Amino acid sequence: RVPNTLVGWWQPSEMFPDLVAPLGWSDKTPPIGTGVLITDSQGADSSFLLNHFIGLHLRAQHAVCLVGVAQSKLHYSVIAKKLGHPVDANFLFIDAMTQLLSRQPPTTSDDGAGAAAEATGKDTNTPTFCLEDGLSTLLDLIDRLVTESSAQRCCVIIDDLGLFQDVGLPLQDVLHFAAECQARFCAGTGDTARGTVVMLCHGLASDPEEEDTGAEDTPGVDDNMSLARHLRFGVDVTLAVTGLKSGYSREVHGQLVAEKVKPGSALPSTTVLQFKTKDNGVTFFAPGTSSAVL
Repeated sequence: RVPNTLVGWWQPSEMFPDLVAPLGWSDKTPPIGTGVLITDSQGADSSFLLNHFIGLHLRAQHAVCLVGVAQSKLHYSVIAKKLGHPVDANFLFIDAMTQLLSRQPPTTSDDGAGAAAEATGKDTNTPTFCLEDGLSTLLDLIDRLVTESSAQRCCVIIDDLGLFQDVGLPLQDVLHFAAECQARFCAGTGDTARGTVVMLCHGLASDPEEEDTGAEDTPGVDDNMSLARHLRFGVDVTLAVTGLKSGYSREVHGQLVAEKVKPGSALPSTTVLQFKTKDNGVTFFAPGTSSAVL
């Protein structure tokens, strides 16, 4: 089932003008050489940003390598078709959790592979690896698929980094994976950068400016909060979606805090916007300037 919040709001050929202006991006072309962290608080949904990057890069004929940790390929394919994305050879998908949790090593026997495919219903052309191999093997697989694609630029998207911890991977391993992923695909500027990396991590408890960084972490949501806090220091842009402190509003559906690292500055530039999702798009506006107020 496709969530209603993901259908009908798309502006397929452009980024959100009110959002990209403070970030210094173009509203018509995807950012290149940029590491982006998308995070949200409990009860807030940041998926519209994730799907926006998918469509934007596909329409620019970039390879989109979607590392599915929380959702399946079918989930994203259905949404993409509803939103008019060109789901073609540039749309690459890796079922990360299935592969990380697979304890069966790859077989070189054609007969054995065929029997495994019949028994499990899995595509034997998709490489598999064990959890012991860790995230480095996953990163190599991403690199190989992107390299083999015909596109000149790419966007690597991980749809929930926090779930890697849930299957027993240490925090430091997940952080190393995120850093290495950006090093491979975001390094360089202009024509030298291979593309963009977009990572989603749920569990940011509040606006970045108001986090209690001295709070002790406990299992569950706090693990994701700790991961999100660490990831923020290693990316170029953080997009944090939160609910309204005042509660539900018909005219304002949430708040987005955009942080961008400024070269030569110890502090990032911060932009706070509120938004309303509609049938034909998402509207961003400055706090206190919604139609209900004006």
